[in-house]
Amino acid sequence: MKKYLSMLVALVAMIVMVACTNDDIPMGNTVTFKVNPNTVVSPFTYEFSAGELEQIDSDEKLRLRLFVYDNAGNLVNKAEELVSSYTNIVNMPLSLASGNYTIIGTSDVVQPGSKVPEFWGFSGEQQLNTLTITDLGYIGAQAKILGVAKSQVSVSSDTRDVSINLAPAGSVIYVLVRSIHQYSNVTHYGLVCNKTTDALLFDNNGNTLFDVKQQDGMVYVMAKISTGNTGDNIYTMNYIFPMTTAKYQFVYYEGDSFYDLGSEMTINNTTQAGKEYLFSMDMSASDYAISLKDVTGQRRSAPQRVAAARAQDGAAGLPLLKNDPVRVVDLVK
Repeated sequence: MKKYLSMLVALVAMIVMVACTNDDIPMGNTVTFKVNPNTVVSPFTYEFSAGELEQIDSDEKLRLRLFVYDNAGNLVNKAEELVSSYTNIVNMPLSLASGNYTIIGTSDVVQPGSKVPEFWGFSGEQQLNTLTITDLGYIGAQAKILGVAKSQVSVSSDTRDVSINLAPAGSVIYVLVRSIHQYSNVTHYGLVCNKTTDALLFDNNGNTLFDVKQQDGMVYVMAKISTGNTGDNIYTMNYIFPMTTAKYQFVYYEGDSFYDLGSEMTINNTTQAGKEYLFSMDMSASDYAISLKDVTGQRRSAPQRVAAARAQDGAAGLPLLKNDPVRVVDLVK
């Protein structure tokens, strides 16, 4: 009898010890992050075709990511969702202990399960100040649009929902070439630049920083349009991170050789994300009628007889120079 009584006392003691130990473990709070991706594309208003910037093809998905960091900048949780449009707010629940956090949210377009390379590379996510989003060097049209958001959140037992409104991480450049069949010897028209922003980084507080690269010559390809397109007036677009005083120039290609067209154009200040620029050129004009306009917040006043470049012109870059510093890869050949 004493033996069984001793065993019972020991069992009760173990239960008490476990209960006390569990009191020391912080209990998680389920917080639902309501992520709004529509705010990535809604600031852009200058479109040749209504709704084209938010267009996601049937084989593509919009990837939403959340990275949650504590006060020391350590990753404590993360989440990922694949959705089919920018339209709806997406609920992303995460379990977090009470405390203060920095939330980094992102959106990018991917093709799950395919061999098509992604436009952006994510690395260093274990620490806030090492999280890096790298431009992998592909011209991507609207599929390259990247969204990002930073939010400071204090979590308690009363916290239920937190709204995350993603914003554009960069600017859209539209490139329009008129009368592309004017000269039979031309195989492509392109837009090149002397600068590029290779990566987006974050400081200890989650503020964005940009790794800007610059060359003496125009070595970075911003757009390339094939004269194999059937229309006469062809446009494409690209997505660039903010950078200051960047120089651009149109070029034309005869096979693998390229030549300058017109004078350089300069954007003196592109430090703000969410900007829109229109580069245009008319090959039927005696001076090519080259122009650069800031069209941020504008809408086209009248329909234009233009057509979008074929998928391979907008979705894959062609190298301007061998060993291009931005690793622009030729996916067409």
